[in-house]
Amino acid sequence: MVYFVYSQEYSRYDFGKSHPLRPERYYLTYLLAKEYGLFSKLDLVEPEIFSEEVLQLVHSREYIDYVKEMSRREEGYLDYGDTPAFKGCFEASFLHVRGTLTAVKKAIETGEPAVNIAGGYHHAKRSSAGGFCIFNDIALAVKYLEERGYRKIAVVDTDAHHGDGTQEILYSDDVLKIDIHESGEYLYPGTGFENELGVGDGYGYMVNIPLLPYSGDTVFLKAVYELVIPLIKWYRPQIIIHQLGVDTYRGDPLTHMALSIRAYEKLVSVLISVLSEISSKYVVVGGGGYLLYAVPRVYVMISAALAETKLSKEIPLKWIKLYEKKIGERAPRFLYEEATWGREPAKGFPEKHVLALIERLKKKLSDIHGNIF
Repeated sequence: MVYFVYSQEYSRYDFGKSHPLRPERYYLTYLLAKEYGLFSKLDLVEPEIFSEEVLQLVHSREYIDYVKEMSRREEGYLDYGDTPAFKGCFEASFLHVRGTLTAVKKAIETGEPAVNIAGGYHHAKRSSAGGFCIFNDIALAVKYLEERGYRKIAVVDTDAHHGDGTQEILYSDDVLKIDIHESGEYLYPGTGFENELGVGDGYGYMVNIPLLPYSGDTVFLKAVYELVIPLIKWYRPQIIIHQLGVDTYRGDPLTHMALSIRAYEKLVSVLISVLSEISSKYVVVGGGGYLLYAVPRVYVMISAALAETKLSKEIPLKWIKLYEKKIGERAPRFLYEEATWGREPAKGFPEKHVLALIERLKKKLSDIHGNIF
């Protein structure tokens, strides 16, 4: 059984109609899973209750109180201009944190995979919001696990944006952190370069894999097979927390990675295979993804893959009608594209770039840790 953490209240994480992070993504994903009949294979659970004191595992008391005050004030920004305050933003963001902690709790108690589509807030730092992220549920999950005796934890972040908040908070920890993203030379937040390897006990445990815009499936999966999989096999984590943003999709309006929907299925299938081999637990949390045309399909496909369930390529008609009524745009008809849609991957230079990057990172990491590859 796979645990699918969801609440109808997730949609209260709402920065307003003009903001690119649209709250409809959560309900549309839930409803698509329901229309596919997936909840016969998924255990649908509500976020559990946690004390707000858990936030202090990662965030300063001053910052938590600031968010609470801005949540009451209903105006201004929680950062430099990306993350507006809104009425109830504290409660809404804490609910999403509770969703991730519930997923982690279910995974460690049962050994089964767990999914929280409303997680993945990797830009939030110890004392500040950033990039639409208020509290960093990923770093919180790591600290929650460490409190319960887990010492081999891996974070895999495949969002198009670098997880600068997660990196900052965990930079000196010997938790394995692997982050594949569009290079900070071209995309917010401008961090995540290959020489950012960690400090102190964490040196060599922060692995950044910055790819070029328009890299596409082949380049992205090459980095997964050549770097991510060998590192996981070497480190042998007890649990992996996977931040799986869908903003790497080829039609996403904010990024340029140009992945197809099938790339996500391949990514998760290879991770499932490796985790089975090393007996590791697996938690998937959401992340970016600013095209409603893609986000629900990807998270439903991944949930089905975890549940070892095949889905019809034709999307259920009831969902199509609801999408078009609610969003006012033409809905996708198929789970996968029937033809290329959105940005085309570039030819030539992205492949040369990733091959050279892989060799440099292999050498750097082998110099630190010995024979990994």
